[in-house]
Amino acid sequence: MTFDFEKKIKPVFTFVGTICAVILAITYFVGAIVLINGLDKALGTQQLILYAIYNGIMTFLIVFALGVQGNDFAKDKNSEIIKELNSLKPKKEKKIRSMTFYWCTEIPKKILFKTGWAWFSTLAVTTIFVDGNGDMSLLLLVAMNGIMSFGTGLLFLTKTYDFYENNQVPLMKQKIDSMKGE
Repeated sequence: MTFDFEKKIKPVFTFVGTICAVILAITYFVGAIVLINGLDKALGTQQLILYAIYNGIMTFLIVFALGVQGNDFAKDKNSEIIKELNSLKPKKEKKIRSMTFYWCTEIPKKILFKTGWAWFSTLAVTTIFVDGNGDMSLLLLVAMNGIMSFGTGLLFLTKTYDFYENNQVPLMKQKIDSMKGE
């Protein structure tokens, strides 16, 4: 009995945007709890600026993750059109790359982006959260920002889906017709 990746794992990827948004919202909430329960009770200007940047980045990531989800939903719905368009496109010779090439290109990207994000978030979190301010009303502010981010993210999801349906699908059909010579 073999493991069927397409049937068991791939369907989960359909909801990766929503899953990512939920994880980011939880992370954002946990970060706020740490902020509130810091060791000292004061936030300086540098900590407030880092908190604002952290807040902005987390909000953007939540909204962006849901936008990606909208695009994925639209692509899934229109997979037949995409297949037809791809079958009519001239075939390009695909350059085959080795695993060495893959590792040599992916490792620097991971170091730059993943490690860079980890470095920034650690710097921001430790700079902000070591002091803390003890004001529990910030927790409510974070909860409201999280809810608003999720709400605007859902709007972005819908807008992305609608844009794909109303613009990308007609464009793909137009390309199919021109490739068929109609």
